[in-house]
Amino acid sequence: MQVPPDGQPIILFVDQQTTGGYPKVANVIASDLRHVAQLRPRDQVHFRMVTVEAALGLLREQEEWLRKALD
Repeated sequence: MQVPPDGQPIILFVDQQTTGGYPKVANVIASDLRHVAQLRPRDQVHFRMVTVEAALGLLREQEEWLRKALD
C-alpha cells in the first residue's frame, strides 16, 4: 500500500508499474490478496497489524483449505 501526495492510499499488485516512490506504509498479507483482488475503486478497507508468524499461519490454513477443496 502506498500513499501519494493527495493522501488517498492505493494498493498495487506485483504486475503494476511503479508509482514514483510514494511512501510504502503497509503490505497486504498473501492470504488476503484474494479479498483485495475483489475490491472496486473507492471501496472502504480496514487494516490491522499482524505478525509475520500470524501471516504465515493464515497462509498455511488457506493452502490447506485449497488442498482439501481440490481433492
